[in-house]
Amino acid sequence: MTRYIAKRFVLFIPTLMLVSLVIFAITNVIPGDPAAIIAGGEDVLKVGQEKIEAARRALGMDQPLHVQYGQWVWGLARGQLGQSFWYGTPVSDDLKSRLPVSLQLAAMGFW
Repeated sequence: MTRYIAKRFVLFIPTLMLVSLVIFAITNVIPGDPAAIIAGGEDVLKVGQEKIEAARRALGMDQPLHVQYGQWVWGLARGQLGQSFWYGTPVSDDLKSRLPVSLQLAAMGFW
């Protein structure tokens, strides 16, 4: 039994890394530029390029993808899920405030 659990744990680590890589890739492939949206909101075309570049630097989007991925994984490992683009608050705070209702709905779905 101990051998089975150890094998599962060893397989869990590469699976977790693969899932994190896929999630990171998907968030970078989807259309749209978060920096442009943050810099100008709805009126992206009228925002100056320097303002968009400043937003990219603030978000760390000016760095190579492997550096961005490393910083993203390091933040996840420390429990820092980042800042909400819409509210400017930590995502973990948003999740904490919405988690009780989500768990309640999930529990009601079982019955």
